[in-house]
Amino acid sequence: MNIFYSYFMEINRNVIRPKSMIILANGKGVLATKGYDKTKDEHFYRIIGGGMNPGETSEACIRREVQEELGSELEHLNRRDVIENIFRYNGELGHEIVFLFEGQLSDRSLYQKESITIVEPFGEFEAVWVPIEDVLNFRVRLYPVYEYKKIFSQLV
Repeated sequence: MNIFYSYFMEINRNVIRPKSMIILANGKGVLATKGYDKTKDEHFYRIIGGGMNPGETSEACIRREVQEELGSELEHLNRRDVIENIFRYNGELGHEIVFLFEGQLSDRSLYQKESITIVEPFGEFEAVWVPIEDVLNFRVRLYPVYEYKKIFSQLV
């Protein structure tokens, strides 16, 4: 079981959570972490990002999250959209407001790695490059739900 999704994705039904997430693509894939919903028996991927802290802007949040999770700064950062994400995970209702960014990693060596270990206080998990064609052809689920075709069609 993926420690990240068993711990981090615990849902507080009384809170709408603001998050910043980023689409990081290497031309062939998008960087995402793997998850599993035992209620739906669904394997899925989720793009990199995390929750905003009080007083933190969405840009500051994504810069902090990428630094913490990947050890890299960001370049050419652009806020792409804001998404209201209402979902169920392991049978629990969740609600997020996601500030969706595009950008590039300053540490170019990360684009060459097959997987990247992300260390959090509660455990480790892997980020992998999910093939863009698999996302566009719905062979894999990428969350949050978004019209990724708008972004990825130019890369394939």
